[in-house]
Amino acid sequence: YTPRIMITSFFCALVMQKLDMEFFGWIKRKFTKLPFFIPFACASLITQFLDTVLFSFIALYGIVHSMKDIILMSYLVKVAVIFSIAPFTILVKRLIHHESIQV
Repeated sequence: YTPRIMITSFFCALVMQKLDMEFFGWIKRKFTKLPFFIPFACASLITQFLDTVLFSFIALYGIVHSMKDIILMSYLVKVAVIFSIAPFTILVKRLIHHESIQV
């Protein structure tokens, strides 16, 4: 099972990273007045849910006893991590000032 799990993990990481960046950018463009945390949380929560479901069905189907339990617990851990990281992300964003470059 190891090659299937590793290849699926790599594939899901690439696809979801691209989707997360695109979705975050879309939210920021569409809702310009929102604080940073809202687009970050929305994009992360949605793409991590998709990542969990996609990975679970491709890599773990037929291996684990309960897909529902695996998906639920994996996603709850990811939600906890997203909300734990958010305050630090906001702090770093405030500490690092981006200056626009005039050409």
